[in-house]
Amino acid sequence: TARLWSFERTYPLRVYSGHQSDVNCIKFHPNGSYLATGSSDKTVRLWSMQSGDFVRLFSNHRSRVFCVAFSPDGNYLASSGEDKKIKLWDLRTSSLFKEFKGHTDIVYSLEFDNKSEILCSGGLDRCVKFWNIHSKSNLNNDSFTLDRGNDLIQSLNVNFNINSINID
Repeated sequence: TARLWSFERTYPLRVYSGHQSDVNCIKFHPNGSYLATGSSDKTVRLWSMQSGDFVRLFSNHRSRVFCVAFSPDGNYLASSGEDKKIKLWDLRTSSLFKEFKGHTDIVYSLEFDNKSEILCSGGLDRCVKFWNIHSKSNLNNDSFTLDRGNDLIQSLNVNFNINSINID
């Protein structure tokens, strides 16, 4: 479960229950109406903040999900984790929009730039990657193939694991 707490109460305001395993991460949608949770059950769930109801299930990961991020414009949700792949979901269509491949170990952090154009990722491979989410290489939903094009803008190697990224 995920729980929403208030400093004024000793019990949770909402309980979001539905994952089949541990909830590893949570993020609030920019409009304040939704939240997303990522789980060891290989899924990402979208929830209504107000009612606590389950809204959508995103289930294309092959292993545990450790990070989620919403684009500032609210149109995209990114998720990643143990499978080293970054899934970019289009919230307007509830479909997988892109898949970014390039990390060689677990991805623990995702963050969008303030224009919702670049996604930054990092993890245990000691690498920070910058992805162009609006490049013309998008997922072909009929054949599930990916034209990689110029999605990867830059990759920086560092001497430490990346557990959290913040873009200002």
